[in-house]
Amino acid sequence: MAEDRLREMAVPVPVSRTEDRDLIGEGERYFKELRESEHAVGLLLVRNDEDFTIVHAGRNLIHFLGYRTGEFNGRFLKMTDLVYPPELGFLHDSLASQLNTSSFFEVRIRILNKEGKLVWVLSKGYRAVDEQGREVLIHVLIAEPR
Repeated sequence: MAEDRLREMAVPVPVSRTEDRDLIGEGERYFKELRESEHAVGLLLVRNDEDFTIVHAGRNLIHFLGYRTGEFNGRFLKMTDLVYPPELGFLHDSLASQLNTSSFFEVRIRILNKEGKLVWVLSKGYRAVDEQGREVLIHVLIAEPR
C-alpha cells in the first residue's frame, strides 16, 4: 500500500529536545487521524526543494483531481504545477515561515483540477527525511468547500 511505502520512505526529522519529540509524536497521531478523515482527498510526498518535486502522489488525490494515474504522472512532476500560479509565492513564503520554527505546516491553497477549475484544499503535514537523507514534505490534502 502507498501509505506504508510513505511511512517506510520518510522518517521524522531527528530532534533533541523532549518537548519537540513529544510534539512530533502528537503530530504523527494527528496526521494519522487526518489521513483517515472522510474529508482527506489524498497524500502528496514532495522534496523540500524550490519546485517541491513530487516523489509520490496518492491515487485518491489523482482521482479527486480528475486524472488517471499515468496521465497525472506524465503531466505533474512538481507540486508547483498543481497550485494556482498566483498563489505560488504565498505557498513558498508560508511553508518557509512555518518550517523555520516547526516540522509541521498548514496552508490553504487553490489547486487546478483536470477541468481547469480551482479547488480549495487545506494542506497539513510535516517535514521528514527520506532514506537518502533528503528533506521531504508529507502533505495530506483536505477538501474545503467554498
